Amino acid sequence: MKTPKRDKPATEEPLEERFNRFAKALMAVPKKELDKERAKHERKKEKSRKVNSE
Repeated sequence: MKTPKRDKPATEEPLEERFNRFAKALMAVPKKELDKERAKHERKKEKSRKVNSE
């Protein structure tokens, strides 16, 4: 199967466009999921703080 030809290599894509695409992908992730991850991380930090303070 032939791949379509590109006018220019993908690496020449402007940085801003790549960033925008990345930002859109991030926005697609439900906020709830991100909050869940953050909460898990916070709990780990709390646990390690308690262990270190003892």
